[in-house]
Amino acid sequence: MSDPAPHAAFAGPRLLALGPLPEVAAALHAALALEPGLAILVFDAEGRQLDLDLRGTQAEARARHEAPGQGDRPRPRGRPRLGVVAREVTLLPRHWDWLRARGGASAALRRLVEAARRAEAPKDARDAAYRFMSAAGGDLPGFEEAARALYAGDARGFEARLALWPPDLAAHARRLAAPAFAERGPTPSVQVTDPAVRALLTDPPAGAPLMLHLVRLRETADYAEAPRLAPETPISGAQAFDLYLRGVLPLLNENGGELTLLARAHPLLIGPEGERWDRVMLVRQASLKRLLAFADDPRISAHLQHRAAAVADSRLIPLSEALPG
Repeated sequence: MSDPAPHAAFAGPRLLALGPLPEVAAALHAALALEPGLAILVFDAEGRQLDLDLRGTQAEARARHEAPGQGDRPRPRGRPRLGVVAREVTLLPRHWDWLRARGGASAALRRLVEAARRAEAPKDARDAAYRFMSAAGGDLPGFEEAARALYAGDARGFEARLALWPPDLAAHARRLAAPAFAERGPTPSVQVTDPAVRALLTDPPAGAPLMLHLVRLRETADYAEAPRLAPETPISGAQAFDLYLRGVLPLLNENGGELTLLARAHPLLIGPEGERWDRVMLVRQASLKRLLAFADDPRISAHLQHRAAAVADSRLIPLSEALPG
């Protein structure tokens, strides 16, 4: 299995490859076979430059950059899923008692580590983006202003400076910097709240309500809150959302509902600059009562965890069909 961390390779301003390191190495081997003098820069997921060993055949170059301990060797039988590795931890008795009270040491420690990683993600993203920008675009127009905007959390200023850059370089800088700006954005709306339900009940839609869903997907699905459902290798937010739909649509139909539209959303023609939605759905429910009962159906809980892993932000808008006049 190859290393899932995203690596990027550029020839000047042109992106040659993006993905796990073995795939990038294979792509560069092929590119250099066509253009032996090609000047290439390779970056890891933290924006650091790498030197790849591309000697030999393409298969040899790929295998040389496989994840540690894997390469061409067969996967050991009985190896834990999800890359679980056992390590010794030394704690005082009161620490073990605290961990046991929270569902066991392993689960509690995983939650603590994931929370720390999420807290540090914005700083790590800023540093990764700056390292990449310095190496790949330090002499490009607006570099210093873009760097200042990056560390100031000024998403609009950052984007305005990147608009002057070659598209591939700008896109990768945005990709690395995205978590840095997410911390300063509005709180994502991904769950129905009790106040929203009460407000709906005061002015319910007539008849069989239509529900408009707008969904923004994560680039990579985040299963930190549901690790037991996480695939062995990372998947995209779009793939996790497909898993959610595959599980929930039969239950929706059983409840009398119907998915009448599922579409990919394109850039806005009217709306705030930078606003983006990836999926649009229109669902007709049998009734408001059955809609609320469906939301409490215990059978959909696992499917909702796939949705939570997939969705960065969303809107759910109840509609009443209005006729002219």
